[in-house]
Parts: sequence; C-alpha cells; structure tokens
Amino acid sequence: MVIIPTKHMPNSDGDFITAQLSDGILRFDGYPGQEFDLADFQGDCPRRLLFTINQSGKISVDMREDYWLIATADIPAKQFDGIPVLDDKGNSVLDKNGMPETESVLAIIDNIDLISWQLPKKE
Repeated sequence: MVIIPTKHMPNSDGDFITAQLSDGILRFDGYPGQEFDLADFQGDCPRRLLFTINQSGKISVDMREDYWLIATADIPAKQFDGIPVLDDKGNSVLDKNGMPETESVLAIIDNIDLISWQLPKKE
C-alpha cells in the first residue's frame, strides 16, 4: 500500500482529505468502504478525475450542485506490460521461432498525483 503524498491548494485553511493507493485501488482515509478502481477510468489518453463529496459523506466522481470538490487526480493513459506465458509446470511457452511467448496485461497504476482541496466544514 502506498500513501499518496497530496498537494494542497494554497491559501486554504482547514482539513484536507488523504488517500492510499494499493494495486490500483484508491481509498480515501476516513471513508471506509468507498474505493475507486482507477483502471475503470483509464483510456487512450490521460484523464483528470474530480472527486466530490455530498452532505451525507459519499465520495463520487460526479459533479453536481450538491457536491463539494475534495480532490483531483491525474490518471495515466492505459499502459500494458508483457508477461511470459507459462505451461502447467511453470515453464515458458515458446513460439515457433523458439522465443518465449508473452501476453499483454494492463499495467497496475502504482502512483498518481493527487491534489487535495479543503473539506467542507461540519456543522
């Protein structure tokens, strides 16, 4: 698990959200059960996600009037890793030229830039 260093918006006082990233899953501290699989948001181009929170404390990537912006995160474009194809005994499978076969798998996001905004004050 990686604790994500957050950047805070300047000239802001108050509490800021913090988060952790593990195996591509983003979890915001203090909000159990609310997690985001960042692979679900990846595409051919990088993307900026806007995380919001509503009055009941639900975190979302929806932008609606009743939601408060709490963080932004830059999600990288899809990247793929080649991993070796193994037989039942764990040996590399070779192609017709005697080269090890590989398959492409989506690389797990292990680092993002997260900018934290001030949390709404609880009344």
